[in-house]
Amino acid sequence: YKNSRLSLLPFFKTTQQTTKRLLIGDSWFGSVKTAVMVAEYGHHCVMAVKTAHARFPQKYLNEKMKDFPGGTWIVLEGTCGRTGQKLVAIGYKYNSKKVLHFVTTHGAGSTTKGKPYKMKYNDQYGNVCYRDVPRPAIISRNFEHSNCVDVHNQMRQSHLALEECWVTTNGWFWIFTTLLGMGLVVSPRIT
Repeated sequence: YKNSRLSLLPFFKTTQQTTKRLLIGDSWFGSVKTAVMVAEYGHHCVMAVKTAHARFPQKYLNEKMKDFPGGTWIVLEGTCGRTGQKLVAIGYKYNSKKVLHFVTTHGAGSTTKGKPYKMKYNDQYGNVCYRDVPRPAIISRNFEHSNCVDVHNQMRQSHLALEECWVTTNGWFWIFTTLLGMGLVVSPRIT
């Protein structure tokens, strides 16, 4: 296995591809390079961009949106010079301080107003109040489904807890119970 590498090719490429998949990724996976790869295989993605911001206009979005109010966003379109894949960069402010960055493939979703973010705050008397903060539809969809992995892990580790029931010192058996737990726990499907 010296020269082999892991490949997502079986996941992405099918002999008769009928539907495009929408991949939602957090900042661990979010980069222009990943979005280009997903687009090359004919699928769509929306991913948060934080540290892997090479070839992403993060500095421009931060400077441009510095004084923007919460609930505003900027959409930039671009084309990868090497592959010709069209990508979309989104800068979104849910409050007056922080700009969130997202990269999507062209056609992954709408950048028009979507389901708003429900912001919770305390009024002058300490009462909990809510305010709707506008956001793009593709970002709304991202946040609706971005915690699926966290929910799956919580169900596997806390509720099922095979590693706690079958205590072992054998590392291979521990890996087996983890993989078995991952297969037994069913996460909600994104529709």
